Amino acid sequence: IYADPEQQTLTAVFNDTKEHTIGWRDHRGMFKAELSRECANWIRNNKQNKEQEDFAIFLEDNIADIVEPSGDTLLTVALSLQAKTEVNFSSSKRLDNGQVQLTYTENMDARAANGTLEIPREFAIGVRIFKNGEGYKIKARLKYRLHSGRVKFWYELDRVENVIENAFADYITRANESGYTVLFGTP
Repeated sequence: IYADPEQQTLTAVFNDTKEHTIGWRDHRGMFKAELSRECANWIRNNKQNKEQEDFAIFLEDNIADIVEPSGDTLLTVALSLQAKTEVNFSSSKRLDNGQVQLTYTENMDARAANGTLEIPREFAIGVRIFKNGEGYKIKARLKYRLHSGRVKFWYELDRVENVIENAFADYITRANESGYTVLFGTP
């Protein structure tokens, strides 16, 4: 069995070499681990800026995948977040040597549910990585910005590539337990 972690495939070659004889290697069976719908959906929307309403709709459609904090909490934040920006600017100039000092300070005040709900910095989703596979927990960072009087939301999945590698490593472990030799690479 040949395992290719980059392509997420396991290929069994039924007539490979046997005790000093070379096989034709033309009878094969291949398994390709495909991402589940829910995992592909979260990856596809990763780092995509969304308007407040669009982000809330996305969360509502995928609320079953959110495990920490609860999906309802995250949805409430997305629906009720209000933010305002305050800018302070000052300048000073010395007449004797021409030195100029500029100060620019920007403060954003963001609140959810009329100030009663803390805005989480992170959340976690629980999804199957591969179709018919095991479930895994993936952490994500919640991001938002105030732009032209509107709030934009997005999330950034935390090292999702590592989670995919670990999920495929479980398939390799199961193939190893079959009693056949597992080699890394392509046949």
